[in-house]
Amino acid sequence: MYLARIRKDNRVWYQIRQSVPDRGRHVLKSRTLVDLGPAPGSYIVYPGGNAFYIDERVEDKLAASGVSYRYEELEELFWPFVDPAIRRRLEPFVHRGPSRPKAGKKADTDALARVHPFDKRRLYYLRCGHMDQSDLRFISDKLFTPLLGKSRDELEQYFLAMERTLRPDELKRYVYVIFELAGQFPKSRVFRTMPEALDEEKLDQAFLQEFCKLYAEKKFRRGMKDPAEVRAYLRRYVIMFFDYQFAAGAAEEEFLRNFINARRRYTPPPRRSGAAANEVKALFGKTPQELRGMSKSALTRLFRRLAKKLHPDAGGDHETFVRLTAVYEEFKRQAGK
Repeated sequence: MYLARIRKDNRVWYQIRQSVPDRGRHVLKSRTLVDLGPAPGSYIVYPGGNAFYIDERVEDKLAASGVSYRYEELEELFWPFVDPAIRRRLEPFVHRGPSRPKAGKKADTDALARVHPFDKRRLYYLRCGHMDQSDLRFISDKLFTPLLGKSRDELEQYFLAMERTLRPDELKRYVYVIFELAGQFPKSRVFRTMPEALDEEKLDQAFLQEFCKLYAEKKFRRGMKDPAEVRAYLRRYVIMFFDYQFAAGAAEEEFLRNFINARRRYTPPPRRSGAAANEVKALFGKTPQELRGMSKSALTRLFRRLAKKLHPDAGGDHETFVRLTAVYEEFKRQAGK
């Protein structure tokens, strides 16, 4: 069983669902067991002290559905809605987390081979935060075992919960990685770790192309009969991509992290508080006054053009590249652009 969080009547709505085999199709589908409405906490009864239990109405509906479960599983689903004061008191005494696999049990290799690459990329980023996923094929299968035994609906609910931990300034970068948009451009780390240097229109087109390809893929939506169900889930990525921006300084941070990992003894130079006029002129070929007078789009185009030339993968110097990015971010802040 799992708890589904959906939108209904312009409100957040909760349902207890279960992934079950779809007879004759060898896939898993989802079925709704109990509709909890917008307030699952209303099904929690407090008899006194720190005690609580789940209303019998829920158990009656589960019994009517013919599902077998442990009462601890039911408590697990309702735990986030328990009164916060009681939850704080009970937390030290209750282990609330996904059960660990039994020791010695091997992962189902065939089942793991059927896990969709899009799901693997999502889980890898959410667990490890890596933009460059070129090493994904070398990752142990154990990382992806949480994806087994789940219908498409349960998988999407699983990822929805994990994605709520992302910061707003991570959302567009997350979409860039999981849709493999870097693969639409020349194979260079400059595009894997610095998507803000790409042409916006071409990047938008690449995203829409990959999005439509995934949406039309029958293998991805297996177990969901109505395409509208898939659309309701996938549209969140359209919002993430078009309504959010890449994090300021993300490219600089990513490059420094990769550079330091490759050279353990390397210590990055201290960040300077401001850029001198002669440094600005040397980097951008323009005076500080000229940069402040540029529009946001013009400033960004200039930065992208120079970044492609100065990126270390294109033969540039890493310190110059880092300073170029830092000065660019500084002028954006100063000008309020």
